[in-house]
Amino acid sequence: MGDIKTYNIGNITNAQFVTQSVDYQELVQRLAEKQELVEMYQATGKTDKALKAGAELAELEQQLEAFKENVVKLAETFSKIAIDTERLAQAKAYFEQGQFRAADAVLNAEEMGQDLERLNAREQQLDQEKTEIAQGKAQIADEFLIKARLQTIAYHQPDWFERSCEYFEAALQATRTPTAVFEYAVFLQKHNSFDFAKPLYEEYLAISRNLAEENPRTYLPDVAMTLNNLAVLQQAQNELT
Repeated sequence: MGDIKTYNIGNITNAQFVTQSVDYQELVQRLAEKQELVEMYQATGKTDKALKAGAELAELEQQLEAFKENVVKLAETFSKIAIDTERLAQAKAYFEQGQFRAADAVLNAEEMGQDLERLNAREQQLDQEKTEIAQGKAQIADEFLIKARLQTIAYHQPDWFERSCEYFEAALQATRTPTAVFEYAVFLQKHNSFDFAKPLYEEYLAISRNLAEENPRTYLPDVAMTLNNLAVLQQAQNELT
């Protein structure tokens, strides 16, 4: 079992503020009073009371040691975090002055809880907005996909192939829906753009395999179809291995 990490109150810059703090002085005062009580009981032969007071004295000594250790840990914590709020700045200032109770009071739990509630509400709002944005982008991706498909039959336009690719790309820029990825790959393969089709097939294959892990009945056929198309593509490129 590893040793418990020791502490050293001297690690705190200007550690005098600790020993001059109200909390420290109160503990020291209680220790002194308890020590006097133990000595008085011992001097008067009141053994039982001396033993009881001695146990209380030992407990107070442990409290004092724990107090100093926790002050050191608190100083370490202050050194590790960003002091980027007014509350933290005030709390640290009070702490460095040995005014631990004032530092605690500055960090008002009710106010911090209210701030947290506002941030949580804002986060929920942003999540909702992100969801709406994602839905909107997916819809636009579908629109571009249909427009790309319309271009594939616009033979009256001499640049129908380039326009088709442009709108397939726009669909993928909006959202890389599985449907758009696969259909663009098939389109490119049919028009011998093998180098561009291959990474799209590989992307769709990864998507299908992930989906097939949860729903193999629905998505394993997609895995098989994509593997088949990739095999045909590689055959066309003489990648027989």
